[in-house]
Amino acid sequence: MFSENSWVQVMMGQGITPQRYHNIADAMSREQLDDFLKQIQGTVSATVAALPNHGDFVKQLVAMSKL
Repeated sequence: MFSENSWVQVMMGQGITPQRYHNIADAMSREQLDDFLKQIQGTVSATVAALPNHGDFVKQLVAMSKL
């Protein structure tokens, strides 16, 4: 139903936080781990940059509710 990452997000949204990090991090070199985290940071930054600002989002919502 959900991928592992999705389950983590669902659980954290419900206030359930992990007690430890994922074991796969121990199998990665420091360089691999840094690269992986930079990739995640890049994805998040690109996603946020593509989002409308709050005011524009609210205007869109109001306009859609009038349809």
